[in-house]
Parts: sequence; C-alpha cells; structure tokens
Amino acid sequence: AMTLIRAGRVEAVQGIGTRAASAPIDADTLFSVGSVSKLASAALCLKLAASGILDLDRDVNHWLRRWRVPAGRDGDDRAVTLRMLLSHTGGFNVHGFADYAPGVPLPSLVQTLNGERPAMNKPLARVDLAGARSRYSGGGYMIIQAVIEDVTGENFDTVARRLLFGPLGMRRSRFEAASAPGTANIAHAHDRDGKPVALPRGWQSFPELAASGLWTTADDLGRLVVALG
Repeated sequence: AMTLIRAGRVEAVQGIGTRAASAPIDADTLFSVGSVSKLASAALCLKLAASGILDLDRDVNHWLRRWRVPAGRDGDDRAVTLRMLLSHTGGFNVHGFADYAPGVPLPSLVQTLNGERPAMNKPLARVDLAGARSRYSGGGYMIIQAVIEDVTGENFDTVARRLLFGPLGMRRSRFEAASAPGTANIAHAHDRDGKPVALPRGWQSFPELAASGLWTTADDLGRLVVALG
C-alpha cells in the first residue's frame, strides 16, 4: 500500500496486489508495520512532553513503578533519559524482538524487560555509558512504553488512541499484540517465497507494543507523517 504526500497533504493512496488469496489491498488494509511503530511511539512520547506530563531530559526512573533501570558496568548509575531512549543512545542491548506464532503465550511488559519466559529476548541491560554512542535498541523503546503507562495509569494503546490516533483521524490504527481472527481487511503474513504463514489466523503476534506492535493503514500512516511535517 502506497501513500503519496505532496505539499503537506495526502494526495493519493493506492493498494497493489493481494492481502490474502485474491483479496485486494486498498487504502484501509491493516498492516503490521514492525519498527515503523517506533515513529508513532516517539510522536506519542513527544506529545506527552509537550503537555508537560513528561520531561525528555529527566531520569526515567522518576516515573517507572513496575521496573527500574539496572545499573551499568562497574555500577554505573548515571541517568537515562527519554531523549536518549528515543535516539537510541541510552546504552541498552536488545536490538529487536522475534515474532510470536499464533496461540503461544505472550509476555507481559515486565517479563519482556526482564527477559523472563515466555519472552524470547535477553534481559534488558546497559552495555554502553548512557549518552555515549548510538546503538539501536528496540528494548529501549519498551522502557518508553513503561514510562508512558506508569505515568498515565493507562495501557499504551488507550493513551495512543486518546492523544494520537483519535485527534489525527487514524481510525483503524491500534497498538496491540495481534488483531483478532476475522479482523476485516488485514494483510496476511507470507514468507520470503510468498507462501502464507502463521496459519490458520494468518499473522503473528508482537507484544512489544512501542517497539513493533503498531497495526495501521497506508491512509492512517500518511496522516501521521503529515502531522509530523
């Protein structure tokens, strides 16, 4: 699905090919967009910062309730900030996350941060000095999710719908591990040879919401890009 943006507005949206069997892709076809999720997560974080609810340069431990940022090497406890996490300079490991097959147990946010089963990732750990270098970390975006949920008392999707998706008219967008079976107009997963996978539902689960759990459409994503511009 393609969106053409020109002069600050969505000019056209077009679907190409099929989403499942012979069902065509269109402007409203729902896709799992992987790490593009971080774009929406960052926008939500900046919205809360602009409202004075968060501070991009304050130690995130100030807001965290269910989990604490671990000390780094040699007991390093220098502050990790949202600005660092947003720019992948917080010093954390866990580059990305594996997909979960339909029907398997999914980890909670805290289990993901701690690397505890059924999470399939390593525990989140500081491997660089905070702010010292750039190291891509999907795990760092999970800390952002924890901050947003802890400071608002709401789950990540609820906050995103209220502050981001609703105001921008992103009517089909949602942060969720997986859309329910039978969801209308959703793109099915295929392997590199074009064969359907994750059957019978047709798509995997992505419980790491802020890092990779956004489901959206070409039309909705175009609205977000225009708003950011």
